[in-house]
Amino acid sequence: MNGLPRKKRGPPPRNIIRTDAERAEFGERVLKESDSILQNFKDSEAKYGDKIDPALIFKIKANSPISDSDLDRMGLKVLAVNHKDAVVVFADDEHLTEFRREITEYSGEIPTNQRGAKHAFVHALESPREINCDEKLGLRLRQQPLENEAVTTLDIELWHLGKDYRMQMLSWKDSIRRMLEEESGGITDFYAGRSLFIIRAEVPSSVLEDILNLGQVARVDRPPRNTIDLAKIKRTSLDDIGEIPSPEDDSPGILIVDSGIMSGHPLLKTAIGEAQSYLEGKNPVDENGHGTAVAGVALYGNLQKCINQREFNPEIWIYSARVCDEDGNYDKKKLPETQLRNAIKYFINNYDNIKIINMSIGDSEEVYSLEDPHSHRLAACIDEIAFDYRDKDILFVVSAGNYEKSRYSAEYLGEETVAKYPHYLLDDPNARIIDPATSALALTIGSLGLGQGSST
Repeated sequence: MNGLPRKKRGPPPRNIIRTDAERAEFGERVLKESDSILQNFKDSEAKYGDKIDPALIFKIKANSPISDSDLDRMGLKVLAVNHKDAVVVFADDEHLTEFRREITEYSGEIPTNQRGAKHAFVHALESPREINCDEKLGLRLRQQPLENEAVTTLDIELWHLGKDYRMQMLSWKDSIRRMLEEESGGITDFYAGRSLFIIRAEVPSSVLEDILNLGQVARVDRPPRNTIDLAKIKRTSLDDIGEIPSPEDDSPGILIVDSGIMSGHPLLKTAIGEAQSYLEGKNPVDENGHGTAVAGVALYGNLQKCINQREFNPEIWIYSARVCDEDGNYDKKKLPETQLRNAIKYFINNYDNIKIINMSIGDSEEVYSLEDPHSHRLAACIDEIAFDYRDKDILFVVSAGNYEKSRYSAEYLGEETVAKYPHYLLDDPNARIIDPATSALALTIGSLGLGQGSST
């Protein structure tokens, strides 16, 4: 992870020690399972070996946390850990043989003085197993499977092996490109970060099963898209507002990453530094109104107060990076991670006054869950970029998401919601935070108080 924190393990060890009979039964079962994994890996080599170097990646179910040092000793590399202590590991057949050797030794007679320390790893182990194709299907692809679609745009996420294996991951990407091109598909973009390796590809339906069968593939899904709700701001006449001044030349700036901006808007035009589009075939102009509304809030804070008092005094510069269209879709060929990194790189390198990067957009399908508490794609990308620019004193600000049970502010303040606050934020599945709100290095904003009463 090159400086980024590793995932937490979970609950403390339960110190399970098996009897001699249990160890023998356990060893027989695990050896059979590992033999099956190894045989299927060899079958995969025979089937795909002329196209790609298959990867031996499997899950280990554990009854308590497993030490990285124990896995390292056997040449097994941890790729991910979830809340149920299922450890996803990367190995080759030589290291799986070492794994089997230790299981064999454990299931036999163990000297009393070795039963604790040497076999602590095996005590924690329940079973190894393969990762099946269904587990690799993303939520959108589950909801909308490929049907009569000759070629479909999909995102293929590879297991990230770490910076020392970058060339191997790039080799996997090139091999997958050749597999796709043989069936009239191809790769349009890829993102190789510190913790993410994602491919945007045109995938023929005829090759999807082969892609899912590759051990190095962690997930395949339809591209993400944004959920953008435009807050309804009270209409008012601008005739008597008067001339709005520009901010001071050395004023700080905010980069709004959103649906674009109406740079000619009378309330904004004097404070716009620059607007760029990172959508193929689209200009920077906001066609939805969401990005413009976000820019207005960033520039003036309480817009309604400014409207009522007819006073508009911009104190910051607004910069805009358009990454989604009027329907919330990212670029068709480029990954959102690529769009975000390109946008931030350009603006940070050209404007030293930008100190805040705001993203009031999110993916309502990628919801944080206690059952699977991992950081999502865009959140992980933000963490990587924030880490890269840590010497620039830049703050990322992201929104938690919208409370789907009620869309408009008046409904948020209903008697039922207020009575259940704050418990509904933990108990109500509609109140979960969405990608990229799981970012560790961004400031996640969970509410917008409109001055009408209690705010959540």
